[in-house]
Amino acid sequence: MGVSGSGQYISCCWPASRSYVVYYKTLAGTWSQVDSGLGVDLVWHSQRDVFAVLEEPLPPAPSAKGKKKWGKEDPKVAAAEAAVIAATLAAATVVRIKALDGLGR
Repeated sequence: MGVSGSGQYISCCWPASRSYVVYYKTLAGTWSQVDSGLGVDLVWHSQRDVFAVLEEPLPPAPSAKGKKKWGKEDPKVAAAEAAVIAATLAAATVVRIKALDGLGR
């Protein structure tokens, strides 16, 4: 959970399900959902109603390439495959910065 600098917004992030939600405290004292989406982490600016969300894709399932018949994997093939997966994930990871206008949006 996180709170904006003004205290008007709260957020919850669930990394395991790759989701987050942001709520705004209305004048009536109730909470209204103003944003939600995919993300593994959410942080607030310390003085403004601005937050950043880290969006990270799911890693791909391991492939059967490079495995020999008796189940041992070639270390060079495994290292090359791991490097490709890491580069793909890094290239697809996105940080989104969102500003809220103080009116619940």
